[in-house]
Amino acid sequence: MPATTRAQAAPATLGLVRPDPRGAAAFGLAFLLPTYLAFAGGGYDDVLRDEVGLGIWWVLLLGVAVGVLPLASWDRRCWIGLAAFGAFVVWSGLAITWSQSSERSVNELARLSMYAGILVLALATITPGARRQAVSGLAAGIGLVGLAALLSRLHPSWFPANLTVDFLPLARSRLAYPLNYWNGLAGLLALGVPATLAVADSARRLPVRALAAGSLPVTAAAVFLTGSRGGALAVGAGLAVYLALAPERLPKLATVANVGIGSAVMVASIAGRPSLDHNLGTALAHQEGSQLIVIGLLTCAGVGLVEVGIGLAARHARRPGWVAVSPRRALALAAVTAIAAAGVFAAAGGPGAASRQWESFKNPLLALPVAGQDSFQRFGAVSGNGRYQAWSSALDAAAAHPWGGIGPGTFEFWWESHGSLVVYLRNAHSLFFETAAEVGFVGLGLLVIALGLLVGRGVSRVRGADPERRLVLAAVVGGCVAFLVSAAVDWVWQLPAVVAAFLVLAAIALGPAGAGFPTGGRRGRGRLDPAGAGPDGARADARPAAGGLRGRGRLDPAGAGSVGAGADAGPAAGGLRGRRRLVLVGVAVAAIAAIGIPLVGTSELRKSQAQAAGAHLGPALARANAAGHVEPFAAGPPLQRALVLELAGRYADGAAAAAAATRSAPTDWRNWLVLSRLDAERGAPGPALAAFRRARTLNPHSLVFLR
Repeated sequence: MPATTRAQAAPATLGLVRPDPRGAAAFGLAFLLPTYLAFAGGGYDDVLRDEVGLGIWWVLLLGVAVGVLPLASWDRRCWIGLAAFGAFVVWSGLAITWSQSSERSVNELARLSMYAGILVLALATITPGARRQAVSGLAAGIGLVGLAALLSRLHPSWFPANLTVDFLPLARSRLAYPLNYWNGLAGLLALGVPATLAVADSARRLPVRALAAGSLPVTAAAVFLTGSRGGALAVGAGLAVYLALAPERLPKLATVANVGIGSAVMVASIAGRPSLDHNLGTALAHQEGSQLIVIGLLTCAGVGLVEVGIGLAARHARRPGWVAVSPRRALALAAVTAIAAAGVFAAAGGPGAASRQWESFKNPLLALPVAGQDSFQRFGAVSGNGRYQAWSSALDAAAAHPWGGIGPGTFEFWWESHGSLVVYLRNAHSLFFETAAEVGFVGLGLLVIALGLLVGRGVSRVRGADPERRLVLAAVVGGCVAFLVSAAVDWVWQLPAVVAAFLVLAAIALGPAGAGFPTGGRRGRGRLDPAGAGPDGARADARPAAGGLRGRGRLDPAGAGSVGAGADAGPAAGGLRGRRRLVLVGVAVAAIAAIGIPLVGTSELRKSQAQAAGAHLGPALARANAAGHVEPFAAGPPLQRALVLELAGRYADGAAAAAAATRSAPTDWRNWLVLSRLDAERGAPGPALAAFRRARTLNPHSLVFLR
C-alpha cells in the first residue's frame, strides 16, 4: 500500500501503540509530574515545591550543557512565548525590591521559577510526534487522582487521615484529598476532562476507549463531592471548547451523552446517600461507601461497553451526508442560536434576575456555612463566599500601587489591614486580581500576554490541522480554558499540581509544528501534509534530507534544517544554536539560585523550629542564625531567633531580634506582636504598648485584639 494511502487509512489515535522512546518520555512526564505533585498535597509545601523545581532545573542545565535538548526545533513563536512568560517572572523578581516582605516575594519568585522550568522541560520533552502520548499521559494521571479522591470518601480508612477536616471542620463534607483543597481538586479534574474525552473518542484500541470513557463518571462523582462551583464551571467551559474545536462532532456528542448518563447515575447515587455525601464517618456511611463501589463498577463498565459500540459505529458505519455541517453553516447556526437565546433571556426577565444574583454574590452574609448542607444545595448557592470582598480589596491594592503592586506573595498583609471581612485570607481567590495587587497592572499585563500566547497558539493551529492533530488541539485548548476559568475564581495558581498539568498542555500548544500540525500562519502556507507532502504539496520524502534511520536526517518541522547529525549545518545556524544554549544555561543557573536560596533558608528555619519544640535551644538558635545567613533579607530567621531567645529567658536579646524582623517585614502584624510581648517581658512598658498598637493597626479585625 502506498505511503499516502496508509497515512489516510490509519485511524486517529491518542492511545500508546508501540511507543517510541520520545513518546514514552512525553507520556511519562505528563503522567508523573502532575500526579506526584497531586499526591504530595498538591505541591503546596514550600520545601517540597522547591525541591522539585530544583530537580527540574538541574535536569535542564545538564541537558542544555551536553546538547541533548532539541532546541533547534523550537521556532520563533515558541521562543516568543517563553520570553513572554520569562518577562513576567523577571518583573516579579524586580518587585522584590519594593515589596512589603522580601521573604514572601523571594518565595513567590521560587514558585514562578519552578513553573518556568516545567514549561521548558515540557517543551523539550514533548516533541511534535509525541503530543498524542502526552495527552494520554495527562488523562491517565488525572484519572488516577480522581479515582483515589473518590475512594478516599467511600473508604477513608484506606487513605491517610484527612488533615483538612481538623483544620476546617466546617468543610468536612467537601472532598479535598489528595490536594487538601476542594476547589484545587475540582480544578485539576476539570482540566483533565477534555484530554480524557479525546482518548475516549479516538484511541485505536477499543479497550483504551472503554477505559477512558468509563473513568469519566468517577471524575464527575469526585467533582460533585468537592462542592466546587468554580470546578463545575471549569468542567463546562472545557467541555464546550473541546466540542467546538473537535472534528466530526457527531460521535463526540455520542460519547459525551454516554458519559453524561453514567455521571448522572453516579451523582444521583451519592445524593441519595446523605451519610456518605456529608462525610459523617459513621457505620452507615461506610456501608453506603461499599454500595457505591458496586454501583460505580457497574456504571463504569456500562459506559465502557457503550463506548465500544460507539467506536465500532464510528469506524464501520457510513454516516448520512445530511449530518455533515460545513464550518460556515455551523457558524451561522451558532449565531442564530445565540441571538435566539439572548432574546429568550431578555423576554424572560433575565437581566433583572442576573442583577439580583449578582447582589446575592456580593452579600458576605450569605457566605455563612449551613450545617448539614448537601452538595446539591452547595451548587445551587449564589454566594461568593467573600470573593467579591477579596477581589475588591485586591483592586484597591492595585489602585494604590498601580505600577509595581505591593509585592509578590504579600496580599495577606494588605487584606489584614484593609480587608472588610473578619476572615483569614492568604490569597485573593483569583490569579488575575491577586496579580494586579501584588505586581501591579504591568505585571498583570505581562501575565495576560504570556497566557494569551501560550493558549492562543493552540487556537490558531486548529484551522488547517488534520483531524488527528485537531483533536489533540481541541483537548489541549479545552483543558487550558478549564484551568483559566478555575484560576480566575480560586487560588489554584498556588497549587503546582494543577499548574504543572496546565503547563504540559501549554507546551503542546506552544511547541514547534510537526506533520499535519500547522504553524498558525495563513492556511496552507508552509504546512506539512499528514501523508508526507511538504509545503505546497511537495513530497517531503523527495528531499535529500529525508529517509534513512529514525532521527537521522529528519526534517526539522520549524524549518531549521535536520535534527540530528546534520542539524543547524553552517556557521550562522551553529552560532544561533550556541547562543540559544548559552541563554538557557544562564537562565538555568539563575533559576537554581532563585529556588535554592529560599529552599535552604526554609529548611534551616524548620529544623530550628523542630529543635526548639524539643527544648534543644542551643541547636535551635544556631539553625536560626544559619537561616539568617542564607536569607539576610528575610523576617523569618530573626523572628525565630526572638522566639528561641524568649524561651531561654534572654528577653532583651529577643526584643532586638524581633525588632529586626519588623524592619524586614514592617506590615506583618505578628512581628510587632512578638516584639510587644518581649518588650513587656524585659520591663519596657512604653515600647511594648507602642508595638502592640502597631500590631493592632495592621490587623484591626483579629480576634487577638478583640478580647
